[in-house]
Amino acid sequence: MKASIFVRSFAAFLTLLLLSILPPALAGAAAFESTPSLKAALAKTAASDGGRLQAAINSRYGEFEALRKQETTLDKRIQEIHGANGTKLTLLRKRIGLIDADKVAKLEQELSRTKGRYEPLFNLYTAQNKQVSLARSFGDKTLVSVLRTQAEATKAAVQIARLDIHTKEAKLKAAKRERSDKMNRARKALSAVDPLGKQIKAQRSAASLHKKHAAAEWTNFTKAARKTDAGRAASALAALTDFQRRLLAQKTNILTLENQIAAIAAKVDGQVR
Repeated sequence: MKASIFVRSFAAFLTLLLLSILPPALAGAAAFESTPSLKAALAKTAASDGGRLQAAINSRYGEFEALRKQETTLDKRIQEIHGANGTKLTLLRKRIGLIDADKVAKLEQELSRTKGRYEPLFNLYTAQNKQVSLARSFGDKTLVSVLRTQAEATKAAVQIARLDIHTKEAKLKAAKRERSDKMNRARKALSAVDPLGKQIKAQRSAASLHKKHAAAEWTNFTKAARKTDAGRAASALAALTDFQRRLLAQKTNILTLENQIAAIAAKVDGQVR
């Protein structure tokens, strides 16, 4: 007796272990496998009791198989669009970080080259002013006048150089501000996928719960079918198809949310091109 209980418990443990490690699609296939022996038992059960529940059992089982096929199709579509969305969102986040990066880098290089080009002029102007101060300290008015004239001539060029640098600095500042605004707008638009992702997580959790309930009813159904218990088989099938419909509704919602994410990604993609 104890050995028999142990064997059943161990078998149940192995079943749960397999369901936990198999991918969702494979786990679902393993949990709802309709073998030839089960179909034979179902036919026998449906025909039992004078066939009173045969039509109901066959109809519900047919509906369940149709729902399972729909689920398989949904799973494939969800997997495809989810993968595409993940790749697209990753690329978009990288591209957002690169918005106008080349433009800003070019302006930074241009400003740096401009400052380097004018550096000798600035150094000359500084040196000339120091010479004027030094000549003034010696009290040589003639030398001060000559040096001041030279410094004034250089000052005009310095003012033009400073204006050129200031113009390029303003242009760079405006480009950085524009880049920041574009990045913020794109990130804000892309953040619209975050609540959708949370909704998908909630839908997946609900779908997982329905899947567990459906798996339990499938077990009840197969036991009843093998025991030729038409009443229990019909009841379990009714519950099974109900959970399967709920599961399908959850997965349909998931697909809808994934499509919404794809639409948002496409819109942002247009903004960052």
